[in-house]
Amino acid sequence: MSEIEEVKTTNLAPDANPQGVIDVASSAAEALMSVAKPVTIGDKQYLTVEDWQTIGTIYGVVAGSDRATYIEEGGITGYEAHAVVRKASDGMIVSEAIGRCMREGIWTDREAFALASMAQTRAISKALRGCLAWVVRLKGYQTTPAEEITEEMRRDDSVPQGPYSDLSNGEISVSDDSDWEATRKTVAFSTGKNANKTWSELDNGVLKWAVEHHKSKGGFAGREIEYRKDNEVAEVVESNDLPF
Repeated sequence: MSEIEEVKTTNLAPDANPQGVIDVASSAAEALMSVAKPVTIGDKQYLTVEDWQTIGTIYGVVAGSDRATYIEEGGITGYEAHAVVRKASDGMIVSEAIGRCMREGIWTDREAFALASMAQTRAISKALRGCLAWVVRLKGYQTTPAEEITEEMRRDDSVPQGPYSDLSNGEISVSDDSDWEATRKTVAFSTGKNANKTWSELDNGVLKWAVEHHKSKGGFAGREIEYRKDNEVAEVVESNDLPF
């Protein structure tokens, strides 16, 4: 639930010379590589908010966040912030995002100001990602901001990609059934109403909720949904309870 769940983006500007745009972007990404300090997990590199701000400066945009707001969802408290990316030249908004940091995992016992600050940081990173992810991707960087990486994801080198971890594209990323057969029998959530249930035991309502709202768990929930469809597994009856 410590995730960024809403993004609004406007194209910076169309261009009549697409190859030229790509060449410029490649050059910008090359320049970023000389100063970036990404977080490395396995063989993947994830950019921090400072790196996203650097590439933003190269493209003439700046990002800022409003004051973080205290929220409560499903019995878990935390903070939410809204960030916008503007063109430095005229102040036009080109991207927006909402970031959250909830009291769970490593954030359970942290001070309120730390959660509020992380919510703002995540919102800023996500807003910049919304309009500049295509640039950093040209040099092989992952487009998930480093601030969204959880300890659980650090232990799993294969951070979920595709629509179930990032709803920005149209492809479905599902692991091989033989791999998922074992993974679906592991515990999905350690807290809340569904604590200690395996992926195979979660009802479809919870899986759908995770796909739409949970950044670090959405990929796994999506895999379980596809597994049930592909293997004609009997669906767990949906309940009317909140997921957490």
